[in-house]
Amino acid sequence: MAAVNLMDSAIAWEEILDNFGLSPRAIARFTEDFTVPSEIMASNPEQIKTVINSQNKMYRSHTTANQRCYINTAQLNRVLAFYKWTIVAIKDGQAAYEEADAATFDLDWVNSIVDEYLMKDPSTTPQSTPSSVIVPKFVGTNWHDTKSKLTALLATRVGNSGIPLTYLVRKTRLRWEDTDTMSNLQERRISTKAHEGNTYELDNRELFRILMSTFTATTLDNVVKSFQTTNDGMSAWTAITANVEGSNYFNELKRQGDAAIEGVFFDPNKNFAFEKYFDKHVRSHELHAEAEAPVPEWRKIDLFMKGVRCTALQNDFRGLKDDPLYKTFTALYNKINENYRTLIDQGILKPVSVFKRRIAQLGSDPNSNPRGGRAYRGRGRDFGRGRGYGRYGRGRGFGRGRGYGRGRGRGGRQQSGRGRNIDMSQVNMSALPPNIDLNNLSFSDDEWYAFSQAGRDAISALRQISYGGLGRGRGRHGPGTQHERQIFQLVQLPPTPTSAAPIPPNDIPAGNIQHHGGNDTRSTDAGSAFGRNGPPSSG
Repeated sequence: MAAVNLMDSAIAWEEILDNFGLSPRAIARFTEDFTVPSEIMASNPEQIKTVINSQNKMYRSHTTANQRCYINTAQLNRVLAFYKWTIVAIKDGQAAYEEADAATFDLDWVNSIVDEYLMKDPSTTPQSTPSSVIVPKFVGTNWHDTKSKLTALLATRVGNSGIPLTYLVRKTRLRWEDTDTMSNLQERRISTKAHEGNTYELDNRELFRILMSTFTATTLDNVVKSFQTTNDGMSAWTAITANVEGSNYFNELKRQGDAAIEGVFFDPNKNFAFEKYFDKHVRSHELHAEAEAPVPEWRKIDLFMKGVRCTALQNDFRGLKDDPLYKTFTALYNKINENYRTLIDQGILKPVSVFKRRIAQLGSDPNSNPRGGRAYRGRGRDFGRGRGYGRYGRGRGFGRGRGYGRGRGRGGRQQSGRGRNIDMSQVNMSALPPNIDLNNLSFSDDEWYAFSQAGRDAISALRQISYGGLGRGRGRHGPGTQHERQIFQLVQLPPTPTSAAPIPPNDIPAGNIQHHGGNDTRSTDAGSAFGRNGPPSSG
């Protein structure tokens, strides 16, 4: 004998209502309008409220005592929560229960879900709403970045069923019964909603509109437009992924993940932020995860710490690596980063961050020379654009003399001291004297000669960076270095971060992008990067 479906069983329905606390008389009256659970699923909250309110008016003070009954507010809310559950679990999630399962829908169960299931769904995002996520233009080799941003965009658009449109492009659909461990109702709905029904059809059309907007004027333009007559977003998405994610796609993602951290290291004496080092490893992890080959936590930690060239941080790591609190990569990084900032605050580490900015940005400097040259006043000498004698030979020089700027010098011999030209590659910035004012690099004779030679070299290097370096000219030691295009400004370290992992930095503005090695090539074929039309590998 076939089992009876819970949604079609009057016996199961009466047992559930009894579990919710309704009296036998109230159950009898209520089931006159809703005989089985499937009938309440086909209704709506307003109709359910109307039926119960009418019943209460008629039977709460009935003239016949054995007809009196009442459904209070708490019981009404339990019935409404069950109604919402039937929509998201039975209708959208296609869960299946039998008549014998009625006992599991008891008072504890309904009370545990009532608050979340009675929350109103968010309104559908209008098409006119501007996007808060910028999707990079697809150029053939950046599919992972384009796909990631497009998915993030869909997460910000609420569909007609009250959940984000990411449910349309998820990898697999989970059964409702397999999502009990998910504490968030929206996550369960995104994972389980079936691709059918009226709300799905409306969301599918919206997905097609977004895909058209994203891939117009790219090599995938014609792929998307081939579905324009039906506005079938899901079919267009399937065709896009088949075109780009060829048989070699997963291998290519893993190659990119390995390349992201190949040769990368962190040294506090180098101009490379700890957060940026962390970001490179996170991107590598994401690429491997997308290739269905996630990196184990122990290996994430091992690769990360192998590239940390700092004795103090390595000592910290040796004290943390066996602590179960720091067995995950994120937890360990947060602790190491916290210790790193403590070492900076204590003066044990003295890293320097140097950032580029254009000369035009210095126009508002009140100390600028009126004739256009940068002025620096220290030890009674004026350094500005003008004619004078210095120890760096003919041209714009920075030397011990009365001229800093355009002028003729008598000789090209470099001397030690404040006017010395510094080879930046040989400077040990960790020797920078502690507690100096980085915005005022002038000192008395006693202060200057109290510093070690390495400390004086570090200060001279900062001056050379801050005030333009050597200008164009020739002395006995050859041509000077020209910094006409840009000037370097010393800045303080960023503020101490919270214990949370750092937010990836914003995109570098156009004009400051640096290309390291190779040519910036762009593919003319949508599938050329990973192979075309092959089935995805298992990773």
